[in-house]
Amino acid sequence: WGSNTNGQLGHNQAEAQLPGASSPIQIPGSWSAVSGGNQWFMATKTDGTLWSWGKNNKGQFGVNSTTYHSSPVQVPGTTWANVYSSSTWVLATKTDGTLWGWGDNVNGALGQNQAPAQLNSYSSPVQLSGTTWNQIATYDDGGRLATRSDGTAWTWGYNANGGLGLNNTTSYSSPTQLPGTDWTGDITGKSTSFFALRTS
Repeated sequence: WGSNTNGQLGHNQAEAQLPGASSPIQIPGSWSAVSGGNQWFMATKTDGTLWSWGKNNKGQFGVNSTTYHSSPVQVPGTTWANVYSSSTWVLATKTDGTLWGWGDNVNGALGQNQAPAQLNSYSSPVQLSGTTWNQIATYDDGGRLATRSDGTAWTWGYNANGGLGLNNTTSYSSPTQLPGTDWTGDITGKSTSFFALRTS
């Protein structure tokens, strides 16, 4: 319910028929989790499939296009686990512990180890290195923090304010490890800062 400017309510309406809704309207399916961005949404079903709808200006749907949709369209794959999205990008894990990103890649936010001149958006999922990813946290300007099942923590993306915790203000386009192997608690990010709990 609410605003439906770009079909973000998922009600399968043509552009001329996109009024808002002031009360809940069901989207068909058996859903397990939902995440949202700027006039678009993404959700997993109980069968492990992943779906997107609404605005798609940076390819944040992950379906190899920038076409907007007013009803859910499926992202390839059937083993999606946790999804983290914001205005125009997505990071998601699969049940095998792999980590994938797509959408806007400003400041290397998708972790693909690229030079600044190569930081294009991706409209399909691209895998980050590693297979044991656990929690993910982000902040709005493009910083990323993620932990792995071995207790290590990794950061990448925007770092002008030192938010990546690497004792500098250099932005990184690939995951870079923080010192320590006891990053096993909760992590969270906001604006250009991160907080994380350690076991020691």
